[in-house]
Amino acid sequence: MSYLFDENLIAALRLFGCYRERKVEISQISSGWKKEGYRVFPEASKFVKFFGGLTLTHPAYGGGAFDESHFDPSVATRRIDRS
Repeated sequence: MSYLFDENLIAALRLFGCYRERKVEISQISSGWKKEGYRVFPEASKFVKFFGGLTLTHPAYGGGAFDESHFDPSVATRRIDRS
């Protein structure tokens, strides 16, 4: 990982399974992007290799409950109407 995060953020990401050498397989994601007409560029691939598949649990914006943030690039691009 070459992102510049402060130690507090790095510690928080570790709680959810993220670590400096994390590298997930993205060939299926890249194939899906290409089928949907997206150009797969190196920066996006690098980001997805590191963050892809993470789910972060955190206090909900409204308070009182918890919410989840999912880093699933396939779901994100499928929700965009390219027309």
